Amino acid sequence: MTLALWAPFEVADLAAAKAFYSSLGLPVIDSFPGGLVFGVGPSGRIELVQTPPTGHPAHAIEFPTWGEVDRLGGGSVFPRGHYGFVTADPDGNRLLIWSEARA
Repeated sequence: MTLALWAPFEVADLAAAKAFYSSLGLPVIDSFPGGLVFGVGPSGRIELVQTPPTGHPAHAIEFPTWGEVDRLGGGSVFPRGHYGFVTADPDGNRLLIWSEARA
């Protein structure tokens, strides 16, 4: 069962990007060194990460539990604390399959 669509964006200027997305009325719901997460409705998220663009960002699909991630291929804990793995669809589009860290 999918909980949310998570759209990550690589940005060169985090402050400018924050100002833009805030001007759209999106609330910041999480932050971490070099990044912000905006809420979009009840389950959508836009993540901004200040980094040199790779040209290959992964789009993310959140699952409810670590067990669901394991069922799809297993995972590992990422630096921000979530659990998941990156894969690609048949056209080479990168997808992050993940779940929030569980205590």
